[in-house]
Amino acid sequence: MSPAPPFTLVLCEGYHDRAFLAGALVDRLGFREPNIDAEGRRVPYEDRWGKVAGADFGYEHAFTRAQVRLRPCRGHALVPRAVQSALQGRTTRPFDRLLINYDGDKGGDGPDFLARIHQSVREMLVRFGAAPHSEDSAGFFIDGGARRVDLVVWHCAGEPREGVPEQQCLERLLCTAAATVWPQRAESLGRWLRERPEPSVRMGGEAPDHRGAETIAKTYGWTWMAGWFAEHGCDDFLRQVWKDASLGDELQRLLTKSGAFGALASCQFK
Repeated sequence: MSPAPPFTLVLCEGYHDRAFLAGALVDRLGFREPNIDAEGRRVPYEDRWGKVAGADFGYEHAFTRAQVRLRPCRGHALVPRAVQSALQGRTTRPFDRLLINYDGDKGGDGPDFLARIHQSVREMLVRFGAAPHSEDSAGFFIDGGARRVDLVVWHCAGEPREGVPEQQCLERLLCTAAATVWPQRAESLGRWLRERPEPSVRMGGEAPDHRGAETIAKTYGWTWMAGWFAEHGCDDFLRQVWKDASLGDELQRLLTKSGAFGALASCQFK
């Protein structure tokens, strides 16, 4: 009997992360989605865990047959609950690799944000009874080395620039890549954001939105979409960015530099 193909569970903060990850898996790493029928509905698909349903997306690699299940957790505060569920159920619902995806601001706004995220995940594994057997800068081995837990953190270095939010998050990554490929667009976008009257005011006469950096970062991301990718909805936009060759190349370069692309690429193999 041939061995089961490798199986990876990816836990991300939300639906936008899921869309961005889906684009990377399909357009850059050779994974394929279940087929869509004539009416635009997903054909039922089963992976090692069974039927892929609800908010989960499932993918299979075209050559290695490796399987990936993407699961949004509806916010970073709920990621630990999903991690706990996966770890406690791994004897009956086994996985070979667990990828935990966070925005970089999960570790605060200091220069040690990556170390803080790494430490918080290590403490989480210990708390849920999966003490790491060994670890490196990218993640951890658990269960005597039988399973791997990796971190995928959205972040990128660089000085402040037009069209790019300072917060370490998915939007910063996307906007940095877009500003590198299209610097004139970035200058125009940054100028418009600075000069717009009454920024970040909610509709309907409500008080101004003071959620801070998160709101600012999303403003940058959606302004890029509205200015040059308006034919796509929000979810589709975050997948379609991978289909532009120049933008996709720059995103891959940034993710490779941060180590995130290597972690995703590892899903193809045991």
